[in-house]
Amino acid sequence: SINPRIRAESVRQYVDCIELARDLNIPLITFHCGRLTRAGYPGVGAAESLGYNRQFAELALDLAQKYDMHMGYECLGPECLDLIAMVKAAGGHRFGVHIDLMWTTRAVGREGLLKAIEESRGHIVEVHVHGGLHRAMEVAGHLPVRMNNVVDFATALPRIRDTGFRGPFIFEITSSEDAATVIRDCQDSKRLVLDYLRNMTAG
Repeated sequence: SINPRIRAESVRQYVDCIELARDLNIPLITFHCGRLTRAGYPGVGAAESLGYNRQFAELALDLAQKYDMHMGYECLGPECLDLIAMVKAAGGHRFGVHIDLMWTTRAVGREGLLKAIEESRGHIVEVHVHGGLHRAMEVAGHLPVRMNNVVDFATALPRIRDTGFRGPFIFEITSSEDAATVIRDCQDSKRLVLDYLRNMTAG
C-alpha cells in the first residue's frame, strides 16, 4: 500500500508469516506483492509503487538467507515482467518469483508466459500448475491439467525445466469439494506434467 500505516502493518504480518514458517520448518513461502505499475492512487507513479515492493523483497531476502529458506512474489498478472525485473534488481537467489502458469498465460498470453519464464531464469522458486478453460463468459481456473485449453503445457513445462528449475511444482487444483476426488485429480495431473517434462505428450 502507498498508505504508510497500512504498508507497515502488511509488512509486519508478512514477517510474522516468515517467523511462523521458520518455526514449522517450512522451507518456502510465496507472497502476493502490492500494486506495481498501476498504483491506484492519484499522483503516485510506477517507480514509487515498485520501490515499496522492492523494499519488502530486500527485507525478505535477508530473512530468507538468515533462516535458510526460499521466498518469492507470485507472478500472475499483466505486470509480471515488471515484477520479475524488480525481484532481479533486489539481488540474491533466495527471494525470487513464483510463476502461476495458468493465470500468467491468461494475463499475457502464451508467448508472454514463455518470455516471463525466460526472464525469470535462475530466479524461479515455485511453479503453480492447474488447468484453465475458456468459457463463454470467463475463464475457469484451478482445474485438473486434463481440463485445459488455456496453457500450452507441452511448451511451457519443458521451457521451465530448461531454465534449471527442479521444483517444487504445486498443484493448485480445487476441482471438487470431495478430498478424494481432488487427490485423484492431482495424481492424474502429476502424471501428465511428468510426461510433458519428458517431452512425451504432444499438444
